[in-house]
Amino acid sequence: MVDVAWRGDHRQTFFQEGAVLPPPEDRADVFARYGNGDIAAARYDHGDGMAGLVGPHPEADQTWLDKAGIADPDRDDWNYAVPFVAALLD
Repeated sequence: MVDVAWRGDHRQTFFQEGAVLPPPEDRADVFARYGNGDIAAARYDHGDGMAGLVGPHPEADQTWLDKAGIADPDRDDWNYAVPFVAALLD
């Protein structure tokens, strides 16, 4: 579990070998940052389209946590994953 601020709302989010994302914030809509300020999830302009990148796993449900043998003190983060995916489809 890592500290992630989803649009400013700090949560503990499942993390399994995720990435720190590239910083060209002038071409990105940042959705989440790690506790240290690095980008955790963003929508990037790319050519005539866009690409969504996310390091942690907001889609992780209780089954992921049970398998990993860890607890999520603030429960799952689906309500943060869904707007991110919706923004990519918009």
